Amino acid sequence: MEVAYLINEPIYLEEERHALEKNEVGYSQIVKTLESKFRIHSDKRTFTCICCKQPVSMVLRQDKFHFKHFGEGCPSSENYGRYTKQIKEVENEQLQRLGKTIIRAYLEGQLKIHNVEVQEGYSYRKSLKIIPDLLLYFPNGDIWVVDYITGKKQVEAYNSFIKKRKEIYENEGFKYFFFIDKTWLSSEHPSIKAVSLYPAENQMLLQGEQDQLWEVWIANLISKTDEYFTLNYLFRLDQIPKEKFAFEVRSLLYVDPSGGTALVQRLVKLDSKWGLNIFRSEISLEKAASLNAAKNQFKWLEENEETQRTKIEFEIIAAYKKLKEEKEKILKQEELNAKNNNMEFIKEAKSDSSGIASNSNYPTPKFNPPTDTTLSELFAKLQEQTIDVDEASVLYDYYKGSKIYKSRDEMEEVRSLARAMMGPLSNPNYWDRRLREILINLALL
Repeated sequence: MEVAYLINEPIYLEEERHALEKNEVGYSQIVKTLESKFRIHSDKRTFTCICCKQPVSMVLRQDKFHFKHFGEGCPSSENYGRYTKQIKEVENEQLQRLGKTIIRAYLEGQLKIHNVEVQEGYSYRKSLKIIPDLLLYFPNGDIWVVDYITGKKQVEAYNSFIKKRKEIYENEGFKYFFFIDKTWLSSEHPSIKAVSLYPAENQMLLQGEQDQLWEVWIANLISKTDEYFTLNYLFRLDQIPKEKFAFEVRSLLYVDPSGGTALVQRLVKLDSKWGLNIFRSEISLEKAASLNAAKNQFKWLEENEETQRTKIEFEIIAAYKKLKEEKEKILKQEELNAKNNNMEFIKEAKSDSSGIASNSNYPTPKFNPPTDTTLSELFAKLQEQTIDVDEASVLYDYYKGSKIYKSRDEMEEVRSLARAMMGPLSNPNYWDRRLREILINLALL
């Protein structure tokens, strides 16, 4: 183990070593310094194991400074062996060791006022197959786990490792949090407000109280606008996914230990490789290591996040209202134009049928309707709402020309299908402008 108690003070040998190395002290001088500082205590067996409280001895090997039990080891020593192997095999060892030390210092500083004890993960008093980086012991008996993630993100085996890690933590009753190294952070997609995810990142998505507030906010926003408009405005997503879309907000925390900063990424999961970026903000690592008011989660929160939500909501509702007003204005004008055109056609038809305007210069209109097969196909497409501009134009020309020969029920069916395809005025379907004009004319025949 790299840590042991000297009375009640934890002594971290590797940290003592790294502190001296930073000052460019050579190996032999480091050994001499630590021997002078601690050897007498080791010889008197006053160093004790953080797990079983039995005496341990200081060992200063060139490859590793650690403490060793005098006799048979305990679960902590077994865990330590697994932990060192685990770090070498699946993590960036140098980056992980340094970053974990900094994160632990922040956690100790922020959690001390809550009487939360921060310990090395391998100090757990039971043998574990996967060892956490840090354990947080709360006065009420709760145990939290904090892991600093630096691993081989592209490797599928690391995804399986994270999944197994979570299962072990859950079986032990641990509440777990992942502090992911900033090198994992994705930039946005060039045209969509989305970020790419490694499979392992999908495993580490967590939901906090702010994520729940974002979910409620989205649901309320959709009720005031519509899903298509919300998706398009928030994420520049032009099409709603074919599968039923769940607006589930989750978060990831990316950290830069040496810089003392963290970034909260809130997203709506799009699929296994992408998440829609709904909010991201940079906070201090000090805040990331602090507890929320309820002391049941970390304070992964930008102070003005609620203000940001309110601002975005105001902008979206204003944009939706403006778009709706413009569409209604255009629709009314289109309906007026269609009515005027329809009235002119009716007058001409009546004039021709009464013989008032009928002479050699104004022959009776001669219609060339499509074949019965084509007409049937076009009518079916209108029913299924799959008709395109050219097809709708053919159908309109036919019914416009033959309206006076059709029964009232047949014409009402055509008008009804056209109205259904357009959708209600309060929430119209989104069709090509030219197709919509033809549908309006059909609806007014």
